[in-house]
Amino acid sequence: MTAHRPARRRLVAAWSLAIASGSVSGALTGAAGAQELALKRPPLTAVTVSCPTLPVVPAPVQQQVDEANRLATLGQEAALEGDHASARNLFGQAAQLDPRDPRFAYRLGREDEELHLQSDAIREYCRYLSLAPSASDAADISDRLTRLLPAATMAHAAVIVRQFRAGITHYDARDWPGAIAAFGQVVTAGPPLAAAVYDRALAYDANGDRAAAIRDFDRYLQLAAQAPDAPAVRNRVDALRREIPSATTAALLGILPGGGQFYTHQPLLGAAVVAAVAGGAVLAAHSRTVTRDTMFPGPFGGTYPGTYTQRQHPDVAAGVGIAAGAIVLGAIEAAIVAHGRSAGLSSADTTSVARSAFLPHAGPFDAELPALAQDGTGLRLSWGIRVSLR
Repeated sequence: MTAHRPARRRLVAAWSLAIASGSVSGALTGAAGAQELALKRPPLTAVTVSCPTLPVVPAPVQQQVDEANRLATLGQEAALEGDHASARNLFGQAAQLDPRDPRFAYRLGREDEELHLQSDAIREYCRYLSLAPSASDAADISDRLTRLLPAATMAHAAVIVRQFRAGITHYDARDWPGAIAAFGQVVTAGPPLAAAVYDRALAYDANGDRAAAIRDFDRYLQLAAQAPDAPAVRNRVDALRREIPSATTAALLGILPGGGQFYTHQPLLGAAVVAAVAGGAVLAAHSRTVTRDTMFPGPFGGTYPGTYTQRQHPDVAAGVGIAAGAIVLGAIEAAIVAHGRSAGLSSADTTSVARSAFLPHAGPFDAELPALAQDGTGLRLSWGIRVSLR
């Protein structure tokens, strides 16, 4: 009897190690990661218009400049007479002849606005700001652009700001699923905002979803490769990859009752496996005493009647089957879960990553959202509104 005690103690120690590696270690590493990386909580204070930098065009010859000025003069006269369609046509011709003159862009934008051509007006005002970024009326033109944007676009920006703030509130309350959902709405609302991708990664990390945290951290590093915290994020990603469970290890630990479940961070299911194995063991160990009649041989020959008692284990086969089945199924389930989580890294969100949200002329966290704008030839322009996080 005593010979089995060392083996039993080793079994208990190994089972305890599985529990520690699956639950306590996971909780400690998640907490450590949250302490190393802080939530980004930049104040959302402004929604402003961001225009593209237009390519440099060749300088017009003097004859083109003179003709452009002549057409612009005719355009001014038509505008004063209230003929905005003719004025727009004349200013458009002048702008084609001399695309470097900001005056023609401004006047063409005004005529587009008079004719309620919002997209065309946005394009020309943006061209004006690109040609004359230091103009005295640049701020007024930016305000005019903001007013021209569709109400739906501005409402869209307001929703993003509200959801980002909600994500921070949920995170501070340790409501990880709520934070994941709120930051997720910001991420999917348009070209990804780097701060929201990063914060959702932290929420995933705190919630124990390592594969999802790795995917978002990797996406954040694509958006903000030169961010000051990029080295710390890479270190956290490396640590998380080491914590992704191995299917082989999960299957081997599954030989211990519930070990595979605790290793794959499923404590409730692990407890259920332990309970099933324990129940099977109790059922197998269940016994009963039976008294039977028999004939005993006599000392001088012949036989005489008598009784004897016998201890039986009628449910040993069923109990062993239940315990063995729980162990085998538990090991298989743990291996499948571990494999699925490892595969989750390769089946990451394949949505193309937009260009870096770290704009060189703005604060550390800027992102663009699409706005309607199109040039005369049908070429789509890539400007939009910018949610400034300062």
